[in-house]
Amino acid sequence: MSLTKATLLKKAAVSAPEVLGEFFGETVYVKSISEFQRSRRMSSMYDMKKERMREDALQRARCLTVVDHLCDEDGESLFTEKDVNAIMQLDAMKLDVLVSAIEKWAEGKEGKPQGK
Repeated sequence: MSLTKATLLKKAAVSAPEVLGEFFGETVYVKSISEFQRSRRMSSMYDMKKERMREDALQRARCLTVVDHLCDEDGESLFTEKDVNAIMQLDAMKLDVLVSAIEKWAEGKEGKPQGK
């Protein structure tokens, strides 16, 4: 049987939120991002006029990982881009633990062939 549009849209939909673990005494949930969100994020990090990455892109990357992935149990984002400056003021070592867990979770999701 060949792949249909309806099947692709259903099978490749953004997954439900998952428990990442317990951090700071709280249960933390994460969610996948949509292709639209990923493309938008990547384009916002590129300076078209200078034809290179924006100077602040690397400074904000870890915080944007938190913004893009952390959610409540219903999948509602905990943070928005307006919160990036506040997140940048957090303890870097504490944020390391959280960002590393999100990255490991994402690698696990991307490392598995989803289509099989």
